[in-house]
Amino acid sequence: MRIATLILLFIVIANLNAENFVISGKIIDKESQTPIPGATIRVIGTAKGSYSSSAGNFKQPVPQGFNKVKISSFGYYPRTIEVSSSDENMMIALTADTISLKGVEVVAEISAENIIKRAIEKKNENTSKLKTFKGLLYSKLTLELDGSVMSGGSDGKSISFSGSVGGGGGNREKFKMFVLETFSNQSIDYENDRTHSEIIQRRQTANIDPDENLLSLTDFRSFYENEIELMGTTIPAPLNDDAFDYYDYELVGRSKLDDRYIYDIKLIPNTSLAPRFEGNMKIVENTYNLYEINLKPSENTSIPFVNRINFIQKFQEVQKDLWHPVYLELTGGAQVDVLKGMVDMSVDFSATSMFSDMEANIELPDSLFKTSEYKITTVTPTADSVDLSYWQENSLRKIEPREIEMYNYIDSVVVADSSNYSESASESGGNLHFSYFPYIKYNKVNSLSLGIAPDLKIGKDIILEGLAAYSFGFIGTDDEMLGRLKLKYKPYKESSLLLFAEGYSDFMTMSPDHRYPDLLNSVVALFGTDYYDYYKADGISLGYEYKIQNFESKASVGYEKHFTQKNRTDFYLFKEDEFRRNPLIYNGEYTFMNMDMKFGDIPVFMTGNDFYYEVNVKLFAVTSNYTYEVYPLTDIRTTVSMPLFDLGYNPFRLDLSLGAGFSDKNMYREYQFKMPVSLGIFSTNDAFLSGQIADIGGTEYFEAHAKLNLTDIWWRFLRLPTYENRGLDLVLRASTGKYNYYRDSFYRKTGDDFYSEVGFGLRRIPTFLSNVVYLGVDAAWGIGNIAKGNFGWAISASLPF
Repeated sequence: MRIATLILLFIVIANLNAENFVISGKIIDKESQTPIPGATIRVIGTAKGSYSSSAGNFKQPVPQGFNKVKISSFGYYPRTIEVSSSDENMMIALTADTISLKGVEVVAEISAENIIKRAIEKKNENTSKLKTFKGLLYSKLTLELDGSVMSGGSDGKSISFSGSVGGGGGNREKFKMFVLETFSNQSIDYENDRTHSEIIQRRQTANIDPDENLLSLTDFRSFYENEIELMGTTIPAPLNDDAFDYYDYELVGRSKLDDRYIYDIKLIPNTSLAPRFEGNMKIVENTYNLYEINLKPSENTSIPFVNRINFIQKFQEVQKDLWHPVYLELTGGAQVDVLKGMVDMSVDFSATSMFSDMEANIELPDSLFKTSEYKITTVTPTADSVDLSYWQENSLRKIEPREIEMYNYIDSVVVADSSNYSESASESGGNLHFSYFPYIKYNKVNSLSLGIAPDLKIGKDIILEGLAAYSFGFIGTDDEMLGRLKLKYKPYKESSLLLFAEGYSDFMTMSPDHRYPDLLNSVVALFGTDYYDYYKADGISLGYEYKIQNFESKASVGYEKHFTQKNRTDFYLFKEDEFRRNPLIYNGEYTFMNMDMKFGDIPVFMTGNDFYYEVNVKLFAVTSNYTYEVYPLTDIRTTVSMPLFDLGYNPFRLDLSLGAGFSDKNMYREYQFKMPVSLGIFSTNDAFLSGQIADIGGTEYFEAHAKLNLTDIWWRFLRLPTYENRGLDLVLRASTGKYNYYRDSFYRKTGDDFYSEVGFGLRRIPTFLSNVVYLGVDAAWGIGNIAKGNFGWAISASLPF
């Protein structure tokens, strides 16, 4: 008995320690010899399995002691093969299932519409059965980049963008392809919408720092949802609650899976005016669960930059009548033309995720979700400690020839093994990092200023920013040296808090309105229009900067000497009039306290049906050596962006902006409010188009701006010519404002009246030279006693979203 027990124990231990062997190859249709994508490979007697790629290729580790592998795919008879050792060139042919629609009575009793109707009715019941899920996830992401703007960073680890055409040399080839692979333990709490991803093994091409590889592609697109959003394009899902408003369905076949049938249904868009999917989906009889999705956007659907994309998603029955997505393959390409034919970049991408060793509706310990984040990703200490043999034995995706080429090329620089992973992660380039930028500015007071703005980073906690510039006077005034020195210190590594101290001697702009960047103002000033007024300040300040989630705060205290300034140049292009005279201020010594806070965020890309908001609050107080009285100022601006009607692309969107400010009636001129207007033919969202620069202002104000974007639905409805399947957005706009003061000011006040205007705009005007930058045009007419008879227009950059 002891001998038998020892023999049995020896066999068990031997099997536990035995290495896997690996089979790989291609799965094809027996008759046509074409690849079969998404075919299921399962090791019988285990929970191990994988799927064939879009090219039919597969790779499957087989544990010792198991020698039967089952291959199956919809529309084909399953096949079981015996394997006993590694084989990298298997060619497995599957025979098509002969069952078709003709002659099958049961199919005649149900239509595609009835199948879809029942699937919609049961989707909530089917999805609600899944409470928790646990499994081992293999994820792989491949990106291959090309184009004239791609080049490697000088540090060998980053990407930089340049305007060079062709060529590249240097590190360029090294940054053409990125490959990331991980194995991770996934724990998903569906009831509380929480996910914990524990990466247990990872590898990547050496152009990616290991610490940046947090790949865990658990975001399986749920085609049970009503909508799928892709880069600002919202597409109705095939099982949308109102699916028949968006699609027609055709039952093209069925095939048997074990003891049940699977229906194959073709998805047909019912319009070319709105974004839709096209392709096929497969649904399980009786339970009406999804079995497989193979979809792509329809020919008339426009997704910014993306020129092709395809989803393949497969589901598996984890428990009886409980199906979970276990395989996702996303492939596609994108083209970014900053300047077509000269400055461009293309991207080919492929993302794959496969689950194995799955369990459902088990108890998950709360310790997995110990933070407030809904999605947690952790990395085990040994994730980077394996050698390449681990991946040769366990990887679920065959390395394609192009990937091998890139791995070999990159590994000739940094060998892709465990020791060099840790070495590359520790390379910091030293404790000092120096960079600099040229400084150029032109306006009526600076005239032409040239200089340099250097940055010095000392470790990760100290930053020294500087500026040294020389200002040339063109009308008999003296030249001046300008300079700034700012020290930033991060006291806590885990916090975004920054402390700073700054000294400066520079020209400052009057008013809290700083909406136009110096570069744009300098360009427009060359044509005779300067948006700002100026004074000279020599000063010092101390303060902090802090940001957490959607809250930002910046505060400072300081001391300055102010010097009034006159115009220092009369040079501009194509204009005979002089610059607007720079207003005079009182020279003196000033002490100030300032706090700026921002709540929420209005992103550059406002896509989908999200609601956005932003509140900016400025609190300011100042005193001088000739009054010694403290003058307070409060400025509050609120912007909200509300989606109104979903139209597939961006919805009708209403943007509202309100602003109000007040200060002491004796507030110094350099801190008074002014009405924001367009800069030449350029404008921002909450600026008046028909007003004059620095015309209206004071010590208190109220403003309201409204814009209603009716999108391009009107253009497409009228069947007007489109560009990349899109037309011009129509925007309606209106603005009103009231400005007053009681004492000294160089602005004009509105009194009891309001300055008001109404107008319209067009967006997404194609340049035909770029798919990144489109044009926008706005026009507005003044109404009411003050603005009547005024007219203004502006152009702006418009985005493809």
